Amino acid sequence: MFEKAINSAIYILDNLGESVDINPKPSTIQSHVMQARNIVKNLTKDELLEHKVSEDEVLLSIMMILSDILYSSWYVNRQLLALVSARITILTFKHGLSKYSAYGLVAFGAVLCGNGDKMGYRCGQLALAMLQKIKTKESIPLVYGVFYAVISPWYCSIHDAIVPLKLTHNIGLEIGSQESTMAGALTYSTYALLSGMNLATLLDHIEAIKSTVPILYKMFLCVNQAVLNFHETDSKNPALIEGKLFDYRICHDKNEKGYDVSRCLVICIFTACIFNDHNLALKFAKMCRPLANYISSFYTESIFLFYDGLVSLIAAKFEDDQEKEILIQRAKEIIARLRKMSEDAPENYLNKVHLLEAELAVVYDDENKVLSNFQSAIDFSIKHNFPHEEAIIRERAAMYYIQIGSVQQATQSLKQSFQCYKKWGAVAKLKDLILRFPTIFKEKGYTSDDFGVISLNIEVENHSMASISMMSGSSSYGKESNSYE
Repeated sequence: MFEKAINSAIYILDNLGESVDINPKPSTIQSHVMQARNIVKNLTKDELLEHKVSEDEVLLSIMMILSDILYSSWYVNRQLLALVSARITILTFKHGLSKYSAYGLVAFGAVLCGNGDKMGYRCGQLALAMLQKIKTKESIPLVYGVFYAVISPWYCSIHDAIVPLKLTHNIGLEIGSQESTMAGALTYSTYALLSGMNLATLLDHIEAIKSTVPILYKMFLCVNQAVLNFHETDSKNPALIEGKLFDYRICHDKNEKGYDVSRCLVICIFTACIFNDHNLALKFAKMCRPLANYISSFYTESIFLFYDGLVSLIAAKFEDDQEKEILIQRAKEIIARLRKMSEDAPENYLNKVHLLEAELAVVYDDENKVLSNFQSAIDFSIKHNFPHEEAIIRERAAMYYIQIGSVQQATQSLKQSFQCYKKWGAVAKLKDLILRFPTIFKEKGYTSDDFGVISLNIEVENHSMASISMMSGSSSYGKESNSYE
């Protein structure tokens, strides 16, 4: 679909005197990128706003078609994305601003960010400023969608992106743009879930959004089903995203598009890992690795890396020397990448780095590093408002305390993890903890089938080390996952 649209657009451009190669040479891309970068590197906001607005009809037609190519190339041709976004930027500052200029500039910024160039963030900020000059409402969803989904998570708190992404959906709806409405709905719901928004609130928002979206993307349905898996308790196996809205099996369908499968797999890994099916999460991670280019530059890339690293380290403890070393090396590479990301946005990535460092120290049996990194991971999660990741970290810390025989600390960590999951609204996870650790958590007024409300009246009991150590096999206490028993 996207390839046909691009070919048609290139044919029209050729008739307008603007030649674009659908498979541009690296030298051509580099030349355009460097030219565009040199234009914006010293450009101030005031200088930008002083530029004239173009009224050349042929140029505006060219810019419109180039803008359409940008939208399609996100999914199928990143080289073309780089070339076209640079070309729009060059034409803008040579001939004048247009309603297509901000989208081209923010897309160019995304290209630079994808190459690790901090100038990309500057381009994004200039594109936002350009919206003040070209007051065209239809440009806002496109610019916000790229800036807050692709650029700002590498430099600012992910929480700062949530409201603008929801606004992308709302404005798309107001102007009658199905593409902006659906893209905004998808990105907002995905980032809201991954950033730890309260699940009850998010579920209400998703239900409201569904009535406004003519076509529900597979990824949107995947997120919706994942939220239900966490927030409700009627799933027989909540670790699997399998329900009335979405079935994980589509990720095995070779007819599905890579950009759909990759994004759905990230949510599948996220869900399986939180419900402690690390073997399943690792299988999904291995499926996603060859498709990682489809999620590169998006916040979902960092989430994939984080959970891939986590399940790799957990699995390493149960493998022989050769496979263990492969898993450890994979995790070390991921830690290095996330640490690099944390240089510009510590609020998004430092807690993840420290959790993986803690799990790596577990593998190497370095107790001091384990405990210090767990504590740092918890501290950064609290500071930067990631309740779901704080819950995961505290649960992982509890598993370590069990391993070394510190049952009192394990009990305390599990209690704290429980409260974090409760804050997040993950009712099914609360049930999971209660069923796995029945001698620690005692229900009060509810049966195991009656967890439909978040305000569970749960009493956390105090136990002696002896009573916890003698827990029966009905609990998975002391074990990473049934997959590794």
